[in-house]
Amino acid sequence: MIPSRPAVGERRSWLGLMSGTSCDGIDAVRLTLEEAESGPRRIECRGGTIPFEPDFARALREVLVEGGSAAECARWDARLGERFAAAARHAIEERGPVDGIALSGHTFAHLSAESPRSTLQLGSPAIVAERTGRPVLGGFRAMDVARGGEGAPLVPAGDRVLFGALGARVAVINIGGISNVTWLVRGEEPQAIDCGPGNLVLDAVHRAARPDGEGFDRGGCLALRGRVDADWLARVGEPALRAAGGGDGARRTFGREEFGEAFARSAAGDLDRLPLEDRLATLAAWITGAIAAALERLAGADPLDRVLIGGGGAANEALRAGLQESLGVEIEPLQREVHGVSADLREAAAFATLCHEWVCGRPGSFPGTSGAAAVPGLGSWTLPCGPLPR
Repeated sequence: MIPSRPAVGERRSWLGLMSGTSCDGIDAVRLTLEEAESGPRRIECRGGTIPFEPDFARALREVLVEGGSAAECARWDARLGERFAAAARHAIEERGPVDGIALSGHTFAHLSAESPRSTLQLGSPAIVAERTGRPVLGGFRAMDVARGGEGAPLVPAGDRVLFGALGARVAVINIGGISNVTWLVRGEEPQAIDCGPGNLVLDAVHRAARPDGEGFDRGGCLALRGRVDADWLARVGEPALRAAGGGDGARRTFGREEFGEAFARSAAGDLDRLPLEDRLATLAAWITGAIAAALERLAGADPLDRVLIGGGGAANEALRAGLQESLGVEIEPLQREVHGVSADLREAAAFATLCHEWVCGRPGSFPGTSGAAAVPGLGSWTLPCGPLPR
């Protein structure tokens, strides 16, 4: 059955499962929250990443880039469902039982600019529920779209729980495949927006130049050695953001459809005349500029008490240095010992909070985040039919 609402002082443990656009593996986070008069209080957050095998990751990336038939999507729904289920069982065995599982699924299509809006995440909640014997909350993006939202960003409700007590005004930047920023003001509903480009385009340019390499610029080392092409930023980068609807905040969310491999082949392909270091430096400057502009739209002239950064981009020194210069404040990479959640597990932890907010009757998205009404209960539960597996 669906987990019951906790009483004040009662604790619940949730498992958040996340597979991002990098296609490198599954983040699994066990989050324990205690309900209080003022809302949930974080007690413990532990997790890790279960990597995909290189061949599996490569095949997943290829079908996402090239597109697939309905039959292929059905196969990937089952394949990913089994992977999510295995990751969940491993996390539960290692870290302890949970009351429910938040499954964001792997996004195969996110068409927020089309009419009607549509979004597709694969990774069968039914398989995860049956293999684990736990109720699974999923369909977050689809439910948000049905309520009139754009299906993202969906981490702000979790950010408020995880980081809202760290300051009166807190910005939480995420640089994953797509970058986004959450703006938290104590006592107010969160605001958020996708900034646009992120690691997707950086990684695609790196893989094209070095197909036998790691697949990404580790630590931003190459970008740090490069020179920024200001002409490309003015001639290609900024117009591309405006054309996608990101320059003036007309759109709240993006996907690889706008700033993924196709963009790397076309617009970013205009940088091919430059050394790889300069290409990556230019794209890093473009990404940090988009993030700074998005945060300025959200925060206005309000001071930034703290600026936290998570996602794979938190480890990219070129991106962090660019943000530091643009914002003029200290950038804090999320650390479990300092902030309670590490940079690489922030999204999975945020999705885990959506289980708690659902059973407590609180919203998972807001007009100032995805554009959806702040209605309780984001997502749909899938319940197991049989007993707990041995």
